[in-house]
Amino acid sequence: MNNDEKIEPIKQETQKSGIMHYILTGDYIIFLFAFILGVILDLIYVNKILINNYTEYSGLFFAIMGPILIYWAQSTSAKLAKNPPSEPTFTNGPYKYLANPTHTGLIITMFGCALMIHSVFSLILLVIANIISRRVILKKQDKILLDRYGKHFKEYKKEVKKLI
Repeated sequence: MNNDEKIEPIKQETQKSGIMHYILTGDYIIFLFAFILGVILDLIYVNKILINNYTEYSGLFFAIMGPILIYWAQSTSAKLAKNPPSEPTFTNGPYKYLANPTHTGLIITMFGCALMIHSVFSLILLVIANIISRRVILKKQDKILLDRYGKHFKEYKKEVKKLI
């Protein structure tokens, strides 16, 4: 086997994972847009609904926990990419508990940030962004994973929870 034959499967897998990261970028953009729009609306329509210290502290907690979950998911994916198992597995790291841990971490982060700055509109738009993301971004992600892993991914989706 020459070097070109060894490199070609690696190039194909890298392109496939690149597509997944491209799709996830859409997820981040939707939530960022919703958050910024929520802050702008809060500046225009001032409200005093979420103003207390408990809101800020709980928001800080969530704003810290969300990126930790995202990091855990991304580092788990990176480890699997470096040392792929003989058969597809989806039960490592946070994927054992959540179908979309990066998406869940993003929601937790945005929720925490909205609480910290007392942004009611960001919380409302977070729900809308989640619905859009689930119907567009995550649906596309699931289709790619189903095409790539077939019955293994289908079985995994039956077993694991979609938390948010």
